[in-house]
Amino acid sequence: INLPLLMVIDLVNLNRLDEAKAMLTQALKLDPTFTQAKWRGITFYSDMSIVDREVSALAKAGLPGG
Repeated sequence: INLPLLMVIDLVNLNRLDEAKAMLTQALKLDPTFTQAKWRGITFYSDMSIVDREVSALAKAGLPGG
């Protein structure tokens, strides 16, 4: 599920929100229970602001908070 969600983040950052939402729909077919909290749990950066930006992008595309 990581690669499709990274694509979602990139699409949101490119202001291609419709495509990001469609990709998120596909990604959630792999794991329908996946949430923003799970993303935070599997993503590691020394700069936590990167994780915050990624979660914000995923939220814009519609990923549930959880």
